[in-house]
Amino acid sequence: RPVSCIASHWPSRQALAGGGDGFLRVVDVSDEAAAKELSAHTGRLVCAEADWEGKRAVSASWDGTVRLWNLESGAVMGLLGEKAKRHAGHHVAPSSLEVDWISGTVVSGHRNGSLRVWDVDTRRMTQEIHSSSPVLCLASDFG
Repeated sequence: RPVSCIASHWPSRQALAGGGDGFLRVVDVSDEAAAKELSAHTGRLVCAEADWEGKRAVSASWDGTVRLWNLESGAVMGLLGEKAKRHAGHHVAPSSLEVDWISGTVVSGHRNGSLRVWDVDTRRMTQEIHSSSPVLCLASDFG
């Protein structure tokens, strides 16, 4: 199974591994065993971030969705926005994520050049910023 994204937490020896099959796996890196498989995406996962203390995760996929997960139960807690649609022939699926779990903010970058800011609690977009280039990678300082 090809892995397309990883988010690790070395103190707990756990990692999230997202794959081309649409599954998000919680993996024990000590023995490489998949402890839990989370399934809801229908396309390749492109990024994932975890709140290991809060037992939550967020993932983005080529299926056009950004999903919020409960890592203990493996259940989808919600969808940030609605599934991406094609606009003027350009797919707006997310290509990158950045999360501030303290403020409850998720930023998703998209190939159509948009940055979308989400509120984790309400699952609603609070801001959208457009650029002329695809957003393929995000890094931020929410401080």
